[in-house]
Amino acid sequence: MESDAALLAVSVGLLAFILTFILMKFQRVKGLLAEDVHKEGRPLVPRIGGISLLFVFLISSAVTYLLGYTLASIHFLTVAVAGIIGLIDDAVDINAKLKIIVFMVPALIPIILGAYVPRPYIPLVGSLRITIIYPLILLAGYTVSANALNMADTHNGTAPSATLIILISLVASALAFKNPQPIEGGLIFSIISLAALIAYLPFNIYPAKIFNGNVGSFLMGALLMSASVMLRREYLFLLLLTPLILNSFAIITSIGGVVNRFRITKRPVYLGNDLRIYPDLSRDSPVTLVQLLTLSAPLTEKELVTRYILLLIVNSGTVFLLYFLMSSFSP
Repeated sequence: MESDAALLAVSVGLLAFILTFILMKFQRVKGLLAEDVHKEGRPLVPRIGGISLLFVFLISSAVTYLLGYTLASIHFLTVAVAGIIGLIDDAVDINAKLKIIVFMVPALIPIILGAYVPRPYIPLVGSLRITIIYPLILLAGYTVSANALNMADTHNGTAPSATLIILISLVASALAFKNPQPIEGGLIFSIISLAALIAYLPFNIYPAKIFNGNVGSFLMGALLMSASVMLRREYLFLLLLTPLILNSFAIITSIGGVVNRFRITKRPVYLGNDLRIYPDLSRDSPVTLVQLLTLSAPLTEKELVTRYILLLIVNSGTVFLLYFLMSSFSP
């Protein structure tokens, strides 16, 4: 497995880098651009970089299936379906109410094909046997994770950075702790995903050369949920995702409901004449994590992105330590 993982990771990393580079050039030539509103002059940037990751995960699904990693193949397909839904949303803007239901569609693939173990592990408690409830948890989990990453995709590099930080923590936990054992192919799935994200990140990190689009953010949300299922670290994933869940909750409650989340007209922050980002404190502006980070003092976009990433790193480190301590006393 180690040789397969190494070869696949290198191959997928190269493929992701090359496809993203080609996609970036193609979209610029075709005029598929969007304004980078937090920079001086609002420069135009290719707007749907997640398409390259969509192709990477579709190819990964086929390759892992041919190599006999069936469960990994199922979850790569799940991630790709989430990306396809995001791509459709990028193209036609799916109805707000319909989106709430559509976000659950990727979860149906591992549920129908049985690509999960319905015994999530909780430190101090052990493995729970929740055969009937677990599919419902998957439906909710994919929806929450997709929304969380989509709402986190507000500035250069925030979504893929958050995905990488959380995924690294999940993989580190699987390598550090013997129990519970990941599902067969879980580490292969996670290592390949890490390689794809590492290769993609330079294109989206500040200053972004390409945006993710909904295809990218939905795909990343599904990827994290699938990784938690494959590695059997659902409880750890919930803790790691907490800052992004709170960010989503703050947005939803501040604008009056889930449906209104797709009708936001005002941004939570704005670019001042001094090229620093200020919080918009008007009543119809949503409350977000980014807005809270700028309350004490306005920040340049680079400073804002750096603090955002540092916050997630500190949260992941704290959660990992807490998880380690609780696991040490678990049955």
